[in-house]
Amino acid sequence: MMAAARTQRALRLRSRQPPRARPRPRKFTITSTDRTIVDLSTLHRPISPTFLEQPTNAEEWAPYVLPPEALERFTKEGFVSGIKVLEEWQVDALNEELEGLYDKERPESDLWYAFDLDVPTEDPRDNLFHALGAWRISELFHDLLWAPALRMAAFQLLGGHPFRFMHDQLFTKPARDGGVVAWHQDFSYWVWTKPMAHLTMWIGFGDV
Repeated sequence: MMAAARTQRALRLRSRQPPRARPRPRKFTITSTDRTIVDLSTLHRPISPTFLEQPTNAEEWAPYVLPPEALERFTKEGFVSGIKVLEEWQVDALNEELEGLYDKERPESDLWYAFDLDVPTEDPRDNLFHALGAWRISELFHDLLWAPALRMAAFQLLGGHPFRFMHDQLFTKPARDGGVVAWHQDFSYWVWTKPMAHLTMWIGFGDV
């Protein structure tokens, strides 16, 4: 299959039902020699007015509602696929934004929760890249959390309850790279939500 020779890029988002008491967000800024950098996680709204249009009424939300068969599959099998989250131009914009996130020396680097880069060559695009916290650094990755398709799916699949974003995770695995992301079940890493009350949402940014 030709897919094996293509770079695989993906974003995983995790959401969960919130605890009853919500801590107040901590304001966090970094002052560099050129500008003050704001932790975008303190901004609880979309930043870009054009990247993702937000529904304003029930009629505009209707196209994002999952059909009953999708909910039944999730209940029975634990997953659902084929949900369209982004348009092609939005995927292209995120891939372009990703190029700037490879740089560990950028002023916002202290905002990463984790930043791992295997280095077989000097070009980061030839490496297995894994990072947590892009939504704190990039306006587009921050605004992706407000994608209507994601929000509606999380709301429905978590039983119609309020939910909280937990963290994002970027993976880039170049074609024919020796790095391994082993088969696993995400719940094995997040066992404190009992009964199970969280989701992992995988979004591909390239052909796989």
